[in-house]
Amino acid sequence: KNALLGIPARYHHLRVPHTLWTDPEVFAVGEIDAEDGGGRQRVRLPYAESDRACAEDAMEGFVELCVDRRRRLRGIAAVGPRAIEFGAQLLPALGRRDALARIAATTMPYPSFAELPRRAAAAVFEDLVFGPWVRGWVKLRRLWR
Repeated sequence: KNALLGIPARYHHLRVPHTLWTDPEVFAVGEIDAEDGGGRQRVRLPYAESDRACAEDAMEGFVELCVDRRRRLRGIAAVGPRAIEFGAQLLPALGRRDALARIAATTMPYPSFAELPRRAAAAVFEDLVFGPWVRGWVKLRRLWR
């Protein structure tokens, strides 16, 4: 954009994916090797939790998300069959405010490998959905019945 059209453009080196077309596939983008400090959270979902992976006997591998304290996706790592496709599915969410919540709320075909990154995104919000204040509210609602 800058060279040809004169339109200012920024280059974000953290948004350039790194892939290895090996067996198993390897995908990485963003701040995956960042320390857990600074309010960062890591969510790792093994392939063994996917019914499709179990059916295809492809249970070796994982999908890992690194999110900041505002639950914005900062990094993606995936190792295993179709790992590069997972990365492509999650790339638009990198750094966006509500994109991870949208992915978590998306209904994916079942059973499919596409369910893995969706479930990893949903795990980021697990403490909000099943946190102590929610359990307390549910107990209080039961008393009102």
